[in-house]
Amino acid sequence: MMDHELSTIFSAEDPTRVFVDFRQIGCGSFGAVYYARNQVTGEVVAIKELKVDTKRKKCEEEWNDIVREIKLLRTVFHPNCVLSKGCYMKDQTPWVKTHN
Repeated sequence: MMDHELSTIFSAEDPTRVFVDFRQIGCGSFGAVYYARNQVTGEVVAIKELKVDTKRKKCEEEWNDIVREIKLLRTVFHPNCVLSKGCYMKDQTPWVKTHN
């Protein structure tokens, strides 16, 4: 995956500085989901911290799957679907902000 492509998908902002009041509301094999509030706008979001094992041989394949899913979420606009509202990268860990 090219760094340029990642920079067009992920914000360089640190999600733990953008959002406050993190409360874990779910977790699974792909990561944890948190309730959080944007400290500037007050917007309440769900933000998912995705697990990527950078030491595994399949790491590049996992990254490709994550990027493909994020690109798909950006195209979905339906009242019964979770909407992607942005992505962040912190310490090689992707975070996906959603709102429904």
